[in-house]
Amino acid sequence: MATDKARQWKIRDAEGNIFGPATIDTLVKWARDGRLSADQSATCDDGANWRPVDSFPELEMDWAAELAPGKFFGPVNRDAMKEFIRNGDVSEDMAQFVRVKSIEESPVALREENASLKVQIERLRADFAERTGKLESELAAAEAEKRMAAGELSTRDLDFDAERQAFAAEKSRMDAERQALAAEKSKLKAEVAKAEKRAEVLAAQVAEAESRSRSREADLARIAELEKKVAEAAGEIRRLKAELDNQEAAARRRLKDTETKHLAETKELEARLREARNAAEAVTALRKREDAARRLASQLATMLSAPEKDDIAEADAVIVEQQ
Repeated sequence: MATDKARQWKIRDAEGNIFGPATIDTLVKWARDGRLSADQSATCDDGANWRPVDSFPELEMDWAAELAPGKFFGPVNRDAMKEFIRNGDVSEDMAQFVRVKSIEESPVALREENASLKVQIERLRADFAERTGKLESELAAAEAEKRMAAGELSTRDLDFDAERQAFAAEKSRMDAERQALAAEKSKLKAEVAKAEKRAEVLAAQVAEAESRSRSREADLARIAELEKKVAEAAGEIRRLKAELDNQEAAARRRLKDTETKHLAETKELEARLREARNAAEAVTALRKREDAARRLASQLATMLSAPEKDDIAEADAVIVEQQ
C-alpha cells in the first residue's frame, strides 16, 4: 500500500460491494475498529489492482483466534481483536495467533509486552484488593448504620402511634366538653329568660294591684308581697346572670387552655413527624450508597476475574497469551 496519504483507496467485500474512497489513515482506523476483515480487498485510485486487505502491513491485520479445531477467526488488527474479546464475540480462552513476517522474526518484543502486561495485571489486582477491602468496610459500616436507623425509626413509629392515639382521645374529650358547655349555656339562658318572664308578669300584677287597691290594706299587703316577690325575682335574675357569666368565663378559659395545649401538642407532633421523615430519607440514602458500593465491587470483580495464561508456544506461528 502506498505511503502517500493523499491517495484514495476503495474497499470491496465478499459480495462485491465497494466502499470509499478513503485515505490510508481512514483505512487504518477502520482496521483498528474491526470494520475490515480478511475476505475484503483494497485498491488505489483506478481500481485496476485489488489485493486482500490483510496483505497491507500498514493495517497490521496479523492477529487470529482459533474458534474450534481447524476453524480460525481473522486475521484482524490487534486493537480489533481486543474489542471482539471485550464484546464477547471471541472468548479470551481461545488460542490466539500473531502472524510473523518470516521464520527468523523473534518474538522477544511480544514476550516483553506480555511481561509488562503481567506487571500491570498484578498492580491492578493489588489495587482491586485494596479498593475491595475499603468498599467492604464502607458497606459493613453502612449496613450497621442502616440497622441502627431502622431500629430508631421503628421505635419512633411506635411512639408516634401512641401519641396519635392520645391526641385523638384528647380531641374527643375536648369535643365532648364543648358540647356539654354549650348545653349548659343554653339551659342557663332558658332559665334567665324564664325568670325575666316571671318578673314581667309580677311587675304587671304589681302595677295592676296598685291601680286597683291603693285604698285597701289587703291590697297594700298584697302589693308589698308582690314587691317582695319582684325583688326576690330580680335577685334571682341577677344571681343567675352572674352565675351564667362566671360559667361562661370559666368555659372560655378552659377552652382557651385546651386549644393552647392542643396547638402545642400539634406543633410537637409535626416536629416529630419531620424527624421521622428525615430518618426515612437517611435510610433511603444509605440504601442507595449500599447499592452503589455493591455494583462497584461487582464491576471490579468482573474486570479482573479472568484467568491468566503463562505459556507461549513458538512454531511456524507464535502463540501469544491474550490478557
